[in-house]
Amino acid sequence: MTSTRNLCWGIWLVCLCGFVLPVTAKPKDTRLQFNVKDSIVAVETITESTVRSFAFPMRKMENTERLESEKHVKYEVTRVPEGFTISETLLSVRVQKDGNADDPEPFDQCLLNHTITYHADKNGKLQSIAGIEQVIAFGHSNLSATDQKELGNMLDLDTLTKSIRSTWDVEVDALLGRLVTPGDTWTTRGLTFLPDSKLGPYTQSTKMGEGLRVEGRQAVTLTYQAEIDKKAMSRGLTAMFNADANDEGAQLSWTVRDAGITGSRVVDAATLLDISGTETFTTRADAALPKNAGKLVVTIRSTSTSTLQFGASEDTGVWHATGNSRRVATRMRV
Repeated sequence: MTSTRNLCWGIWLVCLCGFVLPVTAKPKDTRLQFNVKDSIVAVETITESTVRSFAFPMRKMENTERLESEKHVKYEVTRVPEGFTISETLLSVRVQKDGNADDPEPFDQCLLNHTITYHADKNGKLQSIAGIEQVIAFGHSNLSATDQKELGNMLDLDTLTKSIRSTWDVEVDALLGRLVTPGDTWTTRGLTFLPDSKLGPYTQSTKMGEGLRVEGRQAVTLTYQAEIDKKAMSRGLTAMFNADANDEGAQLSWTVRDAGITGSRVVDAATLLDISGTETFTTRADAALPKNAGKLVVTIRSTSTSTLQFGASEDTGVWHATGNSRRVATRMRV
């Protein structure tokens, strides 16, 4: 499933946050599997707040920008003779930068109104993915040359497919068939897009919380922590910042000090969709300037929350603003 919630991890964040649902805790053990008799339609609302800071401490200078976004994503889970299809469509994106309307991120523009469909067998094992080609074709046909360059390998079929499969493996396949008990833990490894659009490894630890019922549905709570490989992230950030440098003197070597994710999910045991959730991504990096001129420091903190409403949605419009701001690509999880 794509992480339309910022990377490159697109790509399903969940936890009860800011709202109340009728829940009861039990049973203790829960079997996680696809158990859809006919078909289910649901729409996820994802809100995200990102603060990006670029600082020069020696000169006491700092530039900060805040991005706010709201997305609506439709999911359809259908039983078919071969097993199941799980379709995902980004219906709309609304973005504000420092309080003013702005364009959606380039990759979100590629996803808008394009459906990606996962084909799974009767046990829920992923067999194939359809729809990635049209996302890439849209990017090559409609994005500016600058945006296409920024996305880089995110518009490469093999690389994007590998990223999407990795997200499925971590968020869905790792749950399939599990009879989970509160306190169970497991570790998964995946791939995420780095700032230079190459794939880099991350490791995620997940812990099972209490089973519960949400509006009549059996669900489980999961908490997780993920660490992105800092050396790979440092190489990616260095390559991104130096991509447009005109001479050797302008080259800077960046060191990532922190690159991690924490979150929690409430997962529907019958569809493996996230009913609700929250996730926080934090990264901090610095680069030493030549001639002992101090350091540059980049800090990004992004917090997302999501809620899932079963049933169709009327929100099918695609919203665009007229901004053309340059974005710092830091985490493009899909």
